[in-house]
Amino acid sequence: GVSFSPNDTKFLSSGDDGSVKVWDWETATVEHNYTEHLSDVRCSDWHPFRSLVCSGSKDNTLKLWDPRQSESLCSVYLHKSSIFCCKFNPVNGNYIASGSKDFNVKIFDLRMMKEMECYKGHNREIVTLAWHPIHENILVSGAYQGSMIFWHTGHPGPHTIVSNAHNYSVNMLNYHPLGHLLASAAND
Repeated sequence: GVSFSPNDTKFLSSGDDGSVKVWDWETATVEHNYTEHLSDVRCSDWHPFRSLVCSGSKDNTLKLWDPRQSESLCSVYLHKSSIFCCKFNPVNGNYIASGSKDFNVKIFDLRMMKEMECYKGHNREIVTLAWHPIHENILVSGAYQGSMIFWHTGHPGPHTIVSNAHNYSVNMLNYHPLGHLLASAAND
């Protein structure tokens, strides 16, 4: 995973070596190398306007970090299997969405430090997530078998299911900054 800070002076990288690194863009040097995860780190994301970072790992944990400190702030145990994707809500910054090998999408509320929602609807691993850039309550998830599901926070079930969005794993979802287009990339 790679994610830029809100002011684009730093970025995160995470990978199969089990680390999350904070890089200085200008000098191309590592400022912090976090190695608290016990397995591959599959995703990382930078908060849209705070000094806060999240990462998800095959060790089933979501960790929160302050990129100015040398240790994690906390570990969050939401999923029963590997976490493949995690994203801060870009509009309000109050929520983190995570997707897992346990077929669930979960929403974690940073203000209350607890799970807010658990969405079930995929029948394979959730590989990617994207929050809508304008409407804070819209989230889309992409799964290993090629499906995409649109969720509306506060509602228990899927809003829209696109069963055969792709023939194979949906690996990337990204909204246009104005929110009128959604791009998806897959192994097909």
